[in-house]
Amino acid sequence: MLLRLVRLLDGGECVAVGHYKEDGSTIWVPLLLADKKGVVGIETCRSVLAFLSEYKNHEFKRNVELVIKEFLSVNDNEKKKFFIEDEFLLPFQPLSLRDCSLFEEHNINAARQLVKAYLPFPVYWASWFYENILTLGRGTFPFFRPNSVWYKNPAHYMGNARAVYTEGETIPYPSYCSWMDYEVEIGIIVSKTLRNATIEQARDAIGGFVLLNDFSVRNCQLEEMLGSKLGVAKSKNFANGIGYLVATADEIIERFDKLSGRAFVNDKLWGEGKTKNIQHNIEEVLCYISMGETLSPGEVIGTGTIPNCCGLEKGKKLQEGDEIKIEVDGLGSLKNKIGKKEQLPPSAPQWKKPKASKLRSSNIGLISLLILLASFVIMYFTPCPITPHSFDFPPHQAFSYTQQRAPVYFIQQVDLFQNDTYAPEAFVKSRDGSFITGMRDGTIRRLWNFHSGTYEYISLFARVL
Repeated sequence: MLLRLVRLLDGGECVAVGHYKEDGSTIWVPLLLADKKGVVGIETCRSVLAFLSEYKNHEFKRNVELVIKEFLSVNDNEKKKFFIEDEFLLPFQPLSLRDCSLFEEHNINAARQLVKAYLPFPVYWASWFYENILTLGRGTFPFFRPNSVWYKNPAHYMGNARAVYTEGETIPYPSYCSWMDYEVEIGIIVSKTLRNATIEQARDAIGGFVLLNDFSVRNCQLEEMLGSKLGVAKSKNFANGIGYLVATADEIIERFDKLSGRAFVNDKLWGEGKTKNIQHNIEEVLCYISMGETLSPGEVIGTGTIPNCCGLEKGKKLQEGDEIKIEVDGLGSLKNKIGKKEQLPPSAPQWKKPKASKLRSSNIGLISLLILLASFVIMYFTPCPITPHSFDFPPHQAFSYTQQRAPVYFIQQVDLFQNDTYAPEAFVKSRDGSFITGMRDGTIRRLWNFHSGTYEYISLFARVL
């Protein structure tokens, strides 16, 4: 069910529920006017958060459906206006705003572009040489991947819940900004109190989802992350966009990993990505954040940027006056305009502008050389691709793509290897207990003592034979 907060003609505010018509259009039903018998309740008619906290109650949901049906039976064919349709209100004021980083692909792409833009050229050249020459375009420079903590726990930071903007509002352009950027994200709305939650409790506490645009100042982000060691601040906390539509949990949660996001700047498509391959599912995120910490209704947790859905990954910058529109399946769209660049008054303290580009001017020639040499050392100890021998299969034993164990002759010519950097997606368990994987470059490799949360026992892909 889709919700929004609307302003009635008498000036009051109430929750409006979207009803899908047969022609694909949506008609909005203002609950405060529709609930003449008071079966839904005044508080839930006025507050999106109160509505979400009650929505999983079956009796409440049934009452809402009856109220909508009764309202439409009388007003469906009338053109009477019940609220100001072209005014888009912030659906609720977040109690807090945390933002995660759950997509590995975005982290790698963003790291690559930050290095290109703000670190000395030898560092970027070393990474380019590694990815495009030494690994023939199949490998990722190791320093671009998140560290081990990111894979273990849902990384997140606390944002500024008071600096929120919704549909049609102008986004401030800070005085210290030289690279303004957007990020297409999904916000998880907490509707129940959580502390030390289980997976089931976390899932039950997800009240709904909302569209997020995590505006960012890229020119000081790297310095804050690497220099202060306290995390992002001025690069993130100046503005956050929140869509005017809210989807209840049942609208999104079952297809969360199948959604698509898009970003348009001045009506031109700048990026498109999907929510698949999320590192930690959203229930795990809530469980981790609630560990030793109380989550309350009204708190919002961002998923992090959907891959390919920010300007940084494309090397593009937002400019003054640009119109940025983002959208995600099932959550509508969010359109904002970038304002004029702010200027500090002459009497204000003249802070040094936070920017990572100062790293260029420091004496880091030796450091750059060491990083370059380190890339060669990494490649030297990375196992070389193994050219598999051709196998003649016995005619009486046909190859099966669904078998769970590989015959012995499939692995006779495979050598041992460790610390592989190609990140294969699937493994086959052999009869001796090791795991066999087909690499993206067409080779076969064996892992000993491999540990993972889930083993996928599938047969070797035909290309590696």
